Amino acid sequence: MCFIANDDLAVPDDVRSIGKILETAGFNVFMNFKFRNFCFDIIARKGTNLLIFKVTQNIDRLKPTQTEELKFLAHILQGTPFIVAERNRRDPLENDTIYKRDEIIAINFKTFQNIILYQQNPHIIAKRGGFIVRIDGPKLRKVREEANISRSTIASELGVSKKAIVNYEQDRMNISLESVQVLKKRFQVDFTVPIEILQIHPKVELPIRQGESSFEKEIDQELVKIGLQTFWTKRAPFELFLNQIIQKTEAGQPILKSLTEWNQPIITGVSETDKTDIQKKIEIVSKLSELKNKVLVIVDDASKLEDKAKIAIPVMEEGELRKLSSSKEFINLLDKRSQKLKREKDSSA
Repeated sequence: MCFIANDDLAVPDDVRSIGKILETAGFNVFMNFKFRNFCFDIIARKGTNLLIFKVTQNIDRLKPTQTEELKFLAHILQGTPFIVAERNRRDPLENDTIYKRDEIIAINFKTFQNIILYQQNPHIIAKRGGFIVRIDGPKLRKVREEANISRSTIASELGVSKKAIVNYEQDRMNISLESVQVLKKRFQVDFTVPIEILQIHPKVELPIRQGESSFEKEIDQELVKIGLQTFWTKRAPFELFLNQIIQKTEAGQPILKSLTEWNQPIITGVSETDKTDIQKKIEIVSKLSELKNKVLVIVDDASKLEDKAKIAIPVMEEGELRKLSSSKEFINLLDKRSQKLKREKDSSA
């Protein structure tokens, strides 16, 4: 199933092609095509796998603010971030090869296609100065010993130290692409091991931010007051993530519960109802709910919303937040409205 944040005809070809492949492979797909300066273009879910893609022609044209926000988004949503591109500033990206930008995996379209459609993970890692691969070290040792060839002989043929061969055989060190090709030719055995890239998650330092507008700052203050830790996005089509819930014991000591321990994080749009983009924001957050159920839009005055009866996601007003005294009340209200909307949807089906 594919969810697009506006007219399908306007989707750029590169984003459309990637979305179609993901859909063919059984993913639910959300495409953010219109705002290309955002940190992501596609979010896709299949079972427990959530993949977040930024699509570009040249990986070196991405700004650090985009890659940092992409890592942040992936961390909160418990997903894996990817960049799909065709070249860097010097050369085209090679097939079957992993590149990295700010710790995010970057691959070309062909490699992406092989991973998603054929479950063929890449073998090669691009590093400054050349390409390396991971090998099955114990397999190399077994084949070498069966051929009665010493480590010193192999080290001499590869132009490395005997210690390097020991490290290869004990899976302590990756090997150059040239060296593994020499080993393959000598033993007629492929020692390479595919890289499980869905298991690679970049390290993230969660930024401490507040809302930018006066309304956002007021909302931030009310959420924090009832025990919610907030994180505001910069390059996403929604404004807010709730990262931690602060609960107190009977002794009054705070307990921090990471949002990533929940079944689903909360994606939140925040806007005043007189803003021209309010309906678009509701539409985008609503479509994201198909990928992650906990979503919310916070506004100043819900009575001013157009076609309020057609809004399929929970809406809260600033005044309602002021009446809440704890994060538990907040979650209960959110769940209550989500359940009501679900019942209404089921009854009209």
